[in-house]
Amino acid sequence: MSAPRRMVLLAVAEPTLRHLLVAHLLHADGPLQLSVATDFEQACRQAERLRPEVVILDETCAGDRPMGQAVQRLVPLAPVIALTDSARQAELADWIRTGDVDVVPQVGNYLPVVFALVFRRIARPGPLRVPLRDELGWPPEQFAEILRHEVNNPLTGILGNAELLLARRERLPAAAVQRLETITELAVRLRETIRRITARLAQAQQARSA
Repeated sequence: MSAPRRMVLLAVAEPTLRHLLVAHLLHADGPLQLSVATDFEQACRQAERLRPEVVILDETCAGDRPMGQAVQRLVPLAPVIALTDSARQAELADWIRTGDVDVVPQVGNYLPVVFALVFRRIARPGPLRVPLRDELGWPPEQFAEILRHEVNNPLTGILGNAELLLARRERLPAAAVQRLETITELAVRLRETIRRITARLAQAQQARSA
């Protein structure tokens, strides 16, 4: 059985760059399927419909929007490779940290970097992009509320109690202190993960409402 074709969406308005990207990716080894958008709203519609493995977003396609605003619309739908000026990397820092965005400054011979990032993205197992309403029977905003109240609030209680005990660590055995520190660290990490999930759900809801 042949491998499934992996969708790459090119959101590039500048004709020369668009031609170079299409020419290289069409002749690359691997089961790629390309879709091209030449303006930002078209890119959002195609990303919503096709759910690509990755979007290559050139700042010419973002138009007058700040690059951060454009990326915010797209990341709930697919990871983004942003081709932009290096000075704009700071406004994309949150998405870079979570792994949703790669930034390639358009300086020198940067296209090999773009291609390397594309193939790194499509080599990963594809994320599950089934709508939550279909998979769980809940809309995203309801699922986010469940995470906040049924998971995050108890975690806050666990964390608070562990920190109260650690405030009296001198009265506790060393092994108990070590376990409490582990509980605290795990609770903080899990709470941060829930925060990121609920933020992504909110972004997805905003993208659908836009």
